[in-house]
Amino acid sequence: MREISREPQTHEFILKALREACGELVDEFERVGRREASIHPDGEWTIAQIAAHLVDNEQMHVSYVDAILSMHSPRLEPVNFDALAEERGERGLDTGRLAYRYAHLRQELLYSVWGISRGALERTGEHPYRGTLSLLQLLRELHLHDLEHLWQVRALRERLTAGRPSSGR
Repeated sequence: MREISREPQTHEFILKALREACGELVDEFERVGRREASIHPDGEWTIAQIAAHLVDNEQMHVSYVDAILSMHSPRLEPVNFDALAEERGERGLDTGRLAYRYAHLRQELLYSVWGISRGALERTGEHPYRGTLSLLQLLRELHLHDLEHLWQVRALRERLTAGRPSSGR
């Protein structure tokens, strides 16, 4: 068995990290009941809203990766996540379905970048506000974004379930 380098600059490491972070987030979403997923803590998103945001963010990254891999210096259109969240609203968000959609999009993204050359990781796109972004930079940022929301979901889930009686499981 070939060992995967722990160096965060490597293609193998970032793909493994993206796959694992997604899996951990999906596990967290599956641990949350429908009621807890829709509780709106003061000044924070609900767990369902976080799941919806992850889907939106993943869709953006899939489109960026596809553009970078298929075009020369593509324009990476900005996404207004606040407008998407407002348009969608808070009611009726199904965390299970959102988690499944997020995992499906992540698999699509990983499939797109699996086996690409080191040179392809350096391909770039132009973002109107952020400037030139390489594929590797986008993948690293996506991993950090996952970790940020994983921490957020875990902390929120623990706070929401701390006062609830144990179900005996």
